[in-house]
Amino acid sequence: MSAPKTQTLQQRVGFQDKDLTTPKHDEILSWLDSDLLNVLKLIGITNIIKRRQQKAIEHFIKSKNNSDIVRTEPILPDEYDISKIKIKKIWEYPIQDKSYVIGFVDFRAIIKFPVTSSFESITGGREWGSFDEEIIFNFEIKSAIPSLGELFRQIQLYKVYDKNPFVIICPDARFREQIESQGLTFLKYENV
Repeated sequence: MSAPKTQTLQQRVGFQDKDLTTPKHDEILSWLDSDLLNVLKLIGITNIIKRRQQKAIEHFIKSKNNSDIVRTEPILPDEYDISKIKIKKIWEYPIQDKSYVIGFVDFRAIIKFPVTSSFESITGGREWGSFDEEIIFNFEIKSAIPSLGELFRQIQLYKVYDKNPFVIICPDARFREQIESQGLTFLKYENV
């Protein structure tokens, strides 16, 4: 009997993610799903949201007729209330090129958060702008990293088709420095 045909580009170029079927992989993935807010705090989500809010407010103000604006007031609290964010969690999210599946990232978090700004015009009126912004994180779970080269090839292949940030989660932190040197975020999983 012949071997089954591969279905993704990732599999065709030789990446058979054996980690996917391990109990440790499921354990880490379940932990990520249940403790996502704390994981997001660990990777600095509040600072990322503040920077994104500031950019969104600047874009909103630029979209108005700047000559009419006397004063702007971005609404950026010192301590961001993370409970205001909405998160959509997707396990085994397909990375695609049009209708062709390249591979599957273990977990995708789509984070929506409110942005509010106001400005005063020369006519004395005050206008408010309020809208939602979105940040997406892709999480790749590894119960072990037997080969940095294979991990980097997998992520680099994904990054061709998906420009959102990637976070690697693994209980083994030996390769943290090399992973972070590639522009990726590393988070050590510790079974608590």
